[in-house]
Amino acid sequence: MTTRRLAPVFAFAAFALLLSGCTFTANLTVPPESVATVAEDALEAEVGSRPAIDCGDEDVDLVNGTEVACVLTDPATSIEYDAKVVIDDVEGTKYQVNVTVADEPRAGSVPAPDVEEPAAEGIRHSIAAASVSKLAADALFKEAPPYFEVDCGDSDLDVFLGAVFDCSATHPEGAVYDAAITVTDVTETTYKIDVVRAAAPRS
Repeated sequence: MTTRRLAPVFAFAAFALLLSGCTFTANLTVPPESVATVAEDALEAEVGSRPAIDCGDEDVDLVNGTEVACVLTDPATSIEYDAKVVIDDVEGTKYQVNVTVADEPRAGSVPAPDVEEPAAEGIRHSIAAASVSKLAADALFKEAPPYFEVDCGDSDLDVFLGAVFDCSATHPEGAVYDAAITVTDVTETTYKIDVVRAAAPRS
């Protein structure tokens, strides 16, 4: 008789434990990519350009006030900023976000400024002044006759890219003008010049 009375009590307890073991509560979640897309939409609507946002790999709880640490990349500069995305106005699977972007870039995301290397010494030639003078005279004549006699002195000239020579240009009728010759290109075998003659003759 005793065994028959205890058996139903034991079975009931076991059933109660089974029920309590199957009871749990969980929040709705969304993938981090979805949160990032909503945040991108919000910022694009506010500032007019769409950033790239990365909110990591873990699903996000759809609970008001949930904060997600994300990284925003400026599409114009590729510079990264920390961004805090807060879930708000949750209604079932619908929600909004508030995005706060850090004022300063993330450490290491700003590229180092380009340092201009000193220009290597270019090709140089020692050219007879008479040869440079002849080339300048031909250039002036091609630009506008008559033919001016150009004089750049008697010594050889050190011709390299950017070199400037102060010369004179004499009109067939005798008026003498200042003329500046600039070397615009130099190769192993050739060079080019630009000639500018003063508008008025020397006094």
